[in-house]
Amino acid sequence: MKTRMWGSLCVVFVLLTSSAFASVVSGPITNPANNHVYYLLSLNTWVASQQEAVQLGGNLVAINNAAENQWVLDTFGETAKNIAGPGAGGDRIGLLIGINDADQEGTYEWVSGKPIIYTNWAPGQPQNAFDDEDYGAMYVTGFDPQGAAGMWHDVVSDLSQGDDTYGVVEKVIPVPAAVWMGGVLLGGLGVLRKARRER
Repeated sequence: MKTRMWGSLCVVFVLLTSSAFASVVSGPITNPANNHVYYLLSLNTWVASQQEAVQLGGNLVAINNAAENQWVLDTFGETAKNIAGPGAGGDRIGLLIGINDADQEGTYEWVSGKPIIYTNWAPGQPQNAFDDEDYGAMYVTGFDPQGAAGMWHDVVSDLSQGDDTYGVVEKVIPVPAAVWMGGVLLGGLGVLRKARRER
């Protein structure tokens, strides 16, 4: 009897914990501008989405410039709207990105550890309105008038705000050492040829 009860509890635990993670709904998709691989995750919290990103070998996206910001919006925004459907989240749909101030309030960082060289906060954002808005999201549609599509805002650590938010994972594909060394050698040969011509 005890064995059956423990077995049943284990099954319930597995079912409950497996739903804590986000799942992939789109991707892998390669951004031709940087050769990084991206995924769109199912509706979930920032923390659960980051956990799934790590399982995929990446992190929630660290956006480095306006072109990458637009690419993320163009590539995943419409899919997120289609998944959410009409009326979902009060028609407030966003993409979770890796910027956060969970470690120290007001000090934002990318979860990947990359330096922040670009931001696109909406006017008045981040605002920490609920005292625990520690996580970054990109507006897709249906937010306040100040938040145009592609601009960022901060969100809470759960889904209590009623937003439909979908994580965007970025997986950096390292350049193989042989390719890197080949580039270095070719660059060195070019410098030598130029030096010979200038003599």
